[in-house]
Amino acid sequence: MAREAKPRTSRPPAPPKPPAADVLLGELAERAARTFVERRQILSFEEYVGLLLAEPQVHLRDASTYLRDAFDHYGRKTIDRPWGSTDRCRLFDAEFDDGRDRLVGHEPVQDAFYRILSGFVRDGRANRLVLLHGPNGSAKTTFVQCIIRALEHYSSTPPGALYRFHWIFPTDRIERGGLGFGSGGRSAKGPTTFANLEDADIDARLACEVRDHPLLLLPDAYRREVLKAAVEAHGGELRVPERLFRTGLCHKCRQIFDALNAAYAGDLRKVLAHVQVERYTVSRGYRRGACVIGPQLSVDAAERQVTADRSLAALPTALQNVALFEPYGELVDGAGGLIVFDDLLKRPLDAFKYLLTTIENGEVTLSHSILRLDAVMVATSNEVHMEAFRRHPEYASFRGRLATIRVPYLLEHPLEREIYELHIVPQVERHVAPHAVDLAARWAVMTRLTRPDSEHFERGVGRLVEELAVDGKAALYAGELPVEGLDPDQAKALLGAVPQLRSEAAAAADAESLGGASPREVRSVLLLAAQRDDSACLSPFGVLAELAELTSHTADYQFLQQPAEKGGFHDQAEILRRLRELLLDRIEDDVRESSGLIEPGRFPEMMERYVREIRHWVKQERVTDKATGQERDADEAYMAQFEKYAGAGKDAAAFRNEVMTRIGAHRTDHPGRPLDVPALFPEMIRRVRRAVLEERRPQIHKLAERLLVHFDDPAAVPADDRTRVAALLEALVSGRGYCRECAREAVAALVRTRLRGTAD
Repeated sequence: MAREAKPRTSRPPAPPKPPAADVLLGELAERAARTFVERRQILSFEEYVGLLLAEPQVHLRDASTYLRDAFDHYGRKTIDRPWGSTDRCRLFDAEFDDGRDRLVGHEPVQDAFYRILSGFVRDGRANRLVLLHGPNGSAKTTFVQCIIRALEHYSSTPPGALYRFHWIFPTDRIERGGLGFGSGGRSAKGPTTFANLEDADIDARLACEVRDHPLLLLPDAYRREVLKAAVEAHGGELRVPERLFRTGLCHKCRQIFDALNAAYAGDLRKVLAHVQVERYTVSRGYRRGACVIGPQLSVDAAERQVTADRSLAALPTALQNVALFEPYGELVDGAGGLIVFDDLLKRPLDAFKYLLTTIENGEVTLSHSILRLDAVMVATSNEVHMEAFRRHPEYASFRGRLATIRVPYLLEHPLEREIYELHIVPQVERHVAPHAVDLAARWAVMTRLTRPDSEHFERGVGRLVEELAVDGKAALYAGELPVEGLDPDQAKALLGAVPQLRSEAAAAADAESLGGASPREVRSVLLLAAQRDDSACLSPFGVLAELAELTSHTADYQFLQQPAEKGGFHDQAEILRRLRELLLDRIEDDVRESSGLIEPGRFPEMMERYVREIRHWVKQERVTDKATGQERDADEAYMAQFEKYAGAGKDAAAFRNEVMTRIGAHRTDHPGRPLDVPALFPEMIRRVRRAVLEERRPQIHKLAERLLVHFDDPAAVPADDRTRVAALLEALVSGRGYCRECAREAVAALVRTRLRGTAD
């Protein structure tokens, strides 16, 4: 009997064999060499001038022009805020780094900084110190770090190319074969430049520490000719920075140039043959073109002698008797780019008083020379030190040399939430329950708000403003209606009052957004809530507990010491009470919308059908019913039911006309664009959804109680409800972001407080 053949089992394909190390490194080396050439990393002076004439807009920039061009390189985008449309600089979105550590909000600060930069460009140099001031944790450091990181990236791109120069002194063998000091001639066989020599053929290489523009190597008259040729090649519209006309080389480079010029009897080509032009990139880590200076108690620049720690034989004879001093320090490291004085006003005034002349003249007096700086200088300070500085007798001397920008706290809880989701949630190792971060963000914003003054508003709007509570004002700043039941005119008037509310609150003596909880305090709250033993998640109830603990330490936080006002403003207990009620509302909404009693897409469909019916009603036309095929009038019963849900009031005709007016205004403002009815009436859809689900409230409460039973013993749930209860839990987990543990905690709180009326 023949033996049955066993089926062959297919083996998984063998993993690809890794390339040999020498092959891989060889490919990488070839790629690096190509990149080196493509980036034009090392150039002779003549090659650099050719590059400059070909692209003068890239190579004829000072620090302020370069920084403004970096902003322009990343562009702008228009975004909508509750107070209107505004432009945002994309640089702060950090798209070049996948959005890491981007700046959230603060578009007015971005605009103010850009306008100051543009002023520097018009004036020809950065003649003021940009001082960013605001409360602790208001993103001043994030603002500056985004700019530095953008400069690092921009300088690696072709439009952001930066060049500096070095002095190259070859070995005797190369010198005898080519250029000679005072030799009176040039060998036909020798090199015309030392820029591309190998390291073995170089005795000494001296850098320009302040990264002077290579064009400053040319004497004034010759430099102006090159600049004129570059401008003409660009169509005559290029603005050349004042620095390239009016300044010269740093002290050390001037000494080297003069010594070589004398040795070569004025032969400029021989002098410039010692120049190597090198492309560089901005780097804060390597202190190259970007430097952050902490509040230490010393001047930020000094000098040291070059020839003191370098063999004299390594330098040519013409320089061996010249005492060369090279500058060093933080100001030197940031030359050509951005210098940031972190917490400047924490220093005693005498420690930064030298900045008065530095800002005005762009110079720092050192022991052996005057250091000329081409850099944009930015400082940060908290609001407490800024207020003290304003009262200092020397403030008047600084005022004209400062460009101040206030960096406040955010007042929009969606933006505040984005900060925590960006910087804090990734650090939390537990599951983050729904509403936990949102609750913390709302609390932070509500602690910053001040009670509005209704006297500055028209009578109708003033009454609405007068009734605003702290959570209502926070909702309004986020573009939400603070209360339900407003008619369309009231809602429109209240939302239209947001710009005035913000501007008057910002102008007040106790300006909101300068006080209240710092994001640093909220960070601690969220991290502590994520470590609580009474929950397996970062729970919103844990957040509320930690907030209650924080607010009990009144002596530790100034914002907790403000007297409570009507509407819950500065009333920490009332703020927490309102947040707890909001949380229960959100949980109840989650259970309602996850119950499956109503299809999720039904409400937009209801809105679209209502608009169709009132169009027929306005035109008084008969339509063919799709179901019956018979002609009929507009469906009055459906419209009345919808208007009941939407809270239209007694005057249905006025409500319908208002809907059609809004549609007409939208079409006028957006001609040719299709009408998106649900997007035009989101608040109305929200009211209808809540009203419809409210009718189902008894059924929903029953499901919530059944779900609570399900967590302990699924078999104890009545058979008729098991499928629906299981579907509810699945919808909460998959559609609402709950896990089993935080869903149980949330539903238990809902049943305990809303269904059974038990105090928490």
